[in-house]
Amino acid sequence: MSVNTPKLDPKTALLWIDDNQSTARKVGRAYAFGLAPKNPKSRYVALDTLHLETPSASRDLVKEWLLILAPPKQKKASPKPSS
Repeated sequence: MSVNTPKLDPKTALLWIDDNQSTARKVGRAYAFGLAPKNPKSRYVALDTLHLETPSASRDLVKEWLLILAPPKQKKASPKPSS
């Protein structure tokens, strides 16, 4: 991981979620997340969960982050039919 994150395209946002059992958590965010190119939409989150609990515990967080990256497009109002 610490070899690959520096190679990310700076335009690529990164969401890094650590749990209590993560090897990366033991050495901190500088291990790999800190080596990634800076992107204002990148996020590092440390959850107080066990490894197997992390996917369900982070579901809403991931959804919110994805909506920041790609907000839903607003539908254009249909023109009113002329009478």
